Amino acid sequence: MAKRGCDDDGDDKRQGDLFLSAEGLARTGDPWTSHVATKYTDVSKLLKLVYEALLAHGPMTTHEIAQKLGKDDGSITPRPKQLEERGLVIRFDHKMGPRGRKMIVWKAVRRPA
Repeated sequence: MAKRGCDDDGDDKRQGDLFLSAEGLARTGDPWTSHVATKYTDVSKLLKLVYEALLAHGPMTTHEIAQKLGKDDGSITPRPKQLEERGLVIRFDHKMGPRGRKMIVWKAVRRPA
């Protein structure tokens, strides 16, 4: 008899589905709560918010963007790189962050119409 929530081989289907759906948004070593959160995070909305914040307020670090948007640093940190891959932002400069670490200053670039 298979355990509840498992297939005939005893593999936990819910856990497998959870990690597959979170692929690319949560690291393997992150707590299970991070993987659950990825199912409820609207990444396209966050990308748009970050891009619009950079357009409106000029070059900023991810920490500064998170403060402007009232979001957690962890949800904002990966977004500029994703925008960079789409050609919407560039690495503009570096400056020291609140913990004394060197941080990238991101700048939005407008795409030609």
